[in-house]
Order: sequence, then structure tokens, then C-alpha cells
Amino acid sequence: MDYLQAIDEWWPTRWNAAVALRDGVLIGWSEYSLDRDDPHRAEIGVCVADTEQGLGVGTALVSAVVVNLFRTVKPQSLKQLMACRRNACGGSSVSTSL
Repeated sequence: MDYLQAIDEWWPTRWNAAVALRDGVLIGWSEYSLDRDDPHRAEIGVCVADTEQGLGVGTALVSAVVVNLFRTVKPQSLKQLMACRRNACGGSSVSTSL
């Protein structure tokens, strides 16, 4: 399944995204998708324009998709939510089950 086909089939319950705009220009994007084989696992991705990094844009974008994600899949513990937040801020990969 290609990316656009997956979005079409999974939105809004298995995939969702948030964007950041400044003066109508896209400056950032974040998204999540639930694992195809295990709906208790998810991936979160974020991209912020170089000129906008360090200003909290990425943190706000990840927070937006995490809120949507947890409306869809309830976390088993606060520890898992914190792992997602550390991943967004630190740029390292954290694998966690939801």
C-alpha cells in the first residue's frame, strides 16, 4: 500500500496530521499512523522548516497529533505518553505500545 492510499483509507481513525503555518506558508508538519499489524503501536513523525526550529513549533505539532492519537487509542500508562513527548523533543527513537 502506498502512502497516499494508506492516508485515504486510514484517516481519521488510524492516521492523522497537523500543520503549522506562518503568514499562510507551511512551516511544519506532524503525523501519526497506527501500526498495521498492531493497533496498540503507532509512529509519530514531525518536520519543521530549518528557520523555525528551536521556537517550539515541533513540540506544538507533536502535541497536536498526540492529543488526536490518544482520542483514538487510550494509553495504558502515563509513562508511555511521556516516552512520546521525550521522543518529540529529543529526536531519538522511542518505541512504545499504546
